[in-house]
Amino acid sequence: MNEPQTQIRQATKKVVLIALVVALFFIGSGIYYYVRYQKETIQQEAFVDYQGAVQRYTTPTQENVDFYKASKDLEELLQQYPDTFSSRDEAFAKVMLGDSLGEIDRVRGTEILKDVVRNPKYPDGTRSLAINYIVNDYELDFIDRNFVKETLFVGEEFAHLLSDSGGDEDIAIRKLNERSVALSPNAIANYRIAKWYAAEIYLNPGVPESKRNEYFEKMNEHVAAGDQLLAQYENTMTPQRRGLAYELKARIIHLSGGNIEEAELLFQKALKTYKEPPITIFQRVYDMRSSFYYAAFLARNPIHDRAEDLRNLLKFHLYYFSTSWEPRERNVRIVSFLIAAREFRKIYPDLGAVIDKLDFREYVKGHPLELKLKQ
Repeated sequence: MNEPQTQIRQATKKVVLIALVVALFFIGSGIYYYVRYQKETIQQEAFVDYQGAVQRYTTPTQENVDFYKASKDLEELLQQYPDTFSSRDEAFAKVMLGDSLGEIDRVRGTEILKDVVRNPKYPDGTRSLAINYIVNDYELDFIDRNFVKETLFVGEEFAHLLSDSGGDEDIAIRKLNERSVALSPNAIANYRIAKWYAAEIYLNPGVPESKRNEYFEKMNEHVAAGDQLLAQYENTMTPQRRGLAYELKARIIHLSGGNIEEAELLFQKALKTYKEPPITIFQRVYDMRSSFYYAAFLARNPIHDRAEDLRNLLKFHLYYFSTSWEPRERNVRIVSFLIAAREFRKIYPDLGAVIDKLDFREYVKGHPLELKLKQ
């Protein structure tokens, strides 16, 4: 074979190789950009679905609330887009899921919230928020008396809180709130810790002065921290969280023997906050909660006859149970408050009689927690 033909063949091979390299480059680039495009498309779809789920969960009114659908939407969101969300968004979606299950399957909902707390990959602020929701369930739950020992303080990072507290549930809850503050300082947990010390002052008037002073010092420390955080984040907090903060501070003042007028103004401020439109079901729940604590405050501080004030305060909430709602639109936590509120009949028999006439069994018929209420 002569030299020119050899050179031609070698040149042809080079051209073919170059063409193959170029082709592979473009094919690889195409695959890369296709995969990248697909990933970006999935992320965009996930973001839209996430925003929709958050919107539907955080803004339901009494007329359109559906915790069954909310929890199902959130579960499907997390299953459909695994490893797609940021750790912050994933954690917050799980917090919403855990809270939405509070009206359907409280045990499972609490376990989801506990898993968020345990997971170090999630932001400390969201883990702290999960603790606040767990304590919400504790404070709102008059239904299952074994909730604390059989669900809340069970498992890694939770069981020791109850054992370290000598089995005292209130101390264990205080320690849980301290964990919330340690993860991410927040007004709600600080006020809850302060309320524990205020309750000790109220329930133990005969304690030594040194111990009493210690309680006051700790209480004031956490009130000051709560006040600072509330002032800093007040404008970004939801109405129910702001209202809860005002209510907690009112109860701290009342329990610790503080200024009664200041406490009453804070109760009134809480109730006004819950009325900010659009009024969500969460605002309704906390409105009833704060109304009953305010009613208890009025009953225990009879500066003058407040029977009419009590009736007016609770009239709207009692009317709630005279209306018919579909089973899954019924808020059983509110039923819990009314059951607990029957103690008012000891102070104002006419008000207690109104509560006693309510047929809770009919109201909860068909609701997932119906059996719990029958126990």
